Amino acid sequence: DSDFTDYWMIEPEDYNEVAFELAYERELIRYLGLEFALGYNKSNKTYSYTNLVYSGDRSTMETDLQNLYLSVSLKPHLPLGSSFQLYAGVGGDFYYTHAKMEGDYERGGTAIYINHSEELFTFGIHALAGLGVVLWKDPARFGVADMPMSLFLEYKYSYVRVDGADENVVKDINSFTGASLGSHDLNVG
Repeated sequence: DSDFTDYWMIEPEDYNEVAFELAYERELIRYLGLEFALGYNKSNKTYSYTNLVYSGDRSTMETDLQNLYLSVSLKPHLPLGSSFQLYAGVGGDFYYTHAKMEGDYERGGTAIYINHSEELFTFGIHALAGLGVVLWKDPARFGVADMPMSLFLEYKYSYVRVDGADENVVKDINSFTGASLGSHDLNVG
């Protein structure tokens, strides 16, 4: 939830278009790993508004948000027998966000066309926790891979704030209407 999503009435379920993360972890010392993760998520949806700035105004806006990120995590592990591990971690994130907003804004029978695309870079933090189960301890013995194969369940919470994600769109609306709206921050993590 963020100032941006509240103002533009974007719901969390609107952010389920495309998402993936690829991670690599290396053990630093016994039971302590360093993980590098590269991820991507995307959302694109068209929204219609009434009374966005003033009573009786109307707007239709296509919002396209794309995030590419790199996360680095320090992860201590707690073995539970020979096949299970609990782990937790904290770390930093670097995000590239591409935000595009295109549409129209109408007030009093007059309309303007809005089309802005922003490339934004920001840093954030995250915490994670999970459970891993080893499926195949020594696949190298069979010439398949040189590391164990595991399945894991993980929860990750990231806090990454992009300041003024809609700054140029708001400037256009302010210029057209004479309003003095401020831009809105977007939490992308």
